[in-house]
Amino acid sequence: MLLRVFHAPSASEAIARVAAELGEQAVIIATREDRTGVSVTAAAPDPGLDLDKLLRTDLPEPDTARIQDSLRWHETAPELVQRLLAAVRAERWQDPVQALGQALQAVLPFGELTASNGVLMVVGPNGAGKSVTVAKLATALVLADRRPRVLSADGAKAGGLAQLADLLRPLQIQPSGLDPRAFVAGEGERPLLVDSQGVNPFQSQEMMWLAELAGAMRAELLLVLPAGLSAGEAGDVAGNFAAIGCRRMVISRLDNARRLGGVLAAAEAGPALAAAGIGPVIGSGLKPLTAVGLARLLMSKAELGDGR
Repeated sequence: MLLRVFHAPSASEAIARVAAELGEQAVIIATREDRTGVSVTAAAPDPGLDLDKLLRTDLPEPDTARIQDSLRWHETAPELVQRLLAAVRAERWQDPVQALGQALQAVLPFGELTASNGVLMVVGPNGAGKSVTVAKLATALVLADRRPRVLSADGAKAGGLAQLADLLRPLQIQPSGLDPRAFVAGEGERPLLVDSQGVNPFQSQEMMWLAELAGAMRAELLLVLPAGLSAGEAGDVAGNFAAIGCRRMVISRLDNARRLGGVLAAAEAGPALAAAGIGPVIGSGLKPLTAVGLARLLMSKAELGDGR
């Protein structure tokens, strides 16, 4: 039997605590009243430890078949599938979403999308959604009472600065063109966002130009990578940006992609998954991309794709 003493200002409160903590089978053995209140001594059956269950070596495994089917539906690289399944088995979660979420957390890098008063340069391949991402970052900063400065280094695209200005107009932020020769590096009083020129990640000259520009500006590189790329393509792109110092990544166009094996491959290549962009509307913002959130998305998309 379990013996517990409960103290409360009144007898009714003490008895309520007995029922809440020991259950309906509890028996009141004694009561004592003093100047501070009422003490109730109660007894209840001791369930003890289920030693047989605790010492079993054949604990049931999570539903690895369902998780494996989902990963394969997303055309995840076979080697990564095996690494994730090994992590799933090690964690022993019975809920498949939680099991996959824990595995993703163990195998892939995740990070938060925070902005300091330094320079954040948004980079990526052509057409990845960099300007929209800059506008969404600026919106989040304005809502946090940290109005940023915005520069455009996208001089190669006709109308690049004008497009960025249109996106930022609701925030009453006027971006400026970037002249690398006139830029003075250093910490400012406000965050500085830089919308970079799109580059071909497989052209070393373009990548070196971007790395040198970021170095001169003392900027952190933030990769914007569109969802929907094949695992091989996304992994190569993310790996090349990681090689020039990119440590965090935003996945854009998540609402337009069905299969997300490329997202997993990109994270495996190095940059941490930090946020996701959903749609072109600036007000929709950037959503945090957590391991359990990504697991839920992977499982749901696979089940919808299979008609389940």
